[in-house]
Amino acid sequence: MKRKELLQEIVSVQLEAKHAMFSHFQRAFADTGLSPAPLHLLMTMMRCGRVSTKDLASKLHLTPGAVSQLVDGLEQSGFITREQDEHDRRVTHLSLSDVGKQKMLGLQKKRDYIFAEAMSTLSDDELEIFLKGQRKMLAYFKAENTNCDNLKKKEEQ
Repeated sequence: MKRKELLQEIVSVQLEAKHAMFSHFQRAFADTGLSPAPLHLLMTMMRCGRVSTKDLASKLHLTPGAVSQLVDGLEQSGFITREQDEHDRRVTHLSLSDVGKQKMLGLQKKRDYIFAEAMSTLSDDELEIFLKGQRKMLAYFKAENTNCDNLKKKEEQ
């Protein structure tokens, strides 16, 4: 295959894999009673720890209002807690509750098992090559996002 055809195939397979993986995880986590958005929010909080509503919204590419709506339900369910910043009352910090941490640890174990099973057909060498390629793509897109953000800031000035 030529490079152009390989790139088209990679994009196609990557999109299809993303959709298949999303569907698989929806089914695997259906027993949690959580839809994808709250689940994604909780997983992000598990990675980030204590976080402000504004920062969480930025990480999730949502508005602070949308995050607040998700947080309301998760707080009522006992998965997260809110705390006003002692220096700035406009800032609210979010944390996983003990119940939320336990729930997320269980879901992480389940997710890790699913990934291990999905990757079981790859050799260690193939996994290293796959990871190396993913890291390079991630670095490229992070740099491009930073460039785009810098351009927007310059245009706003």
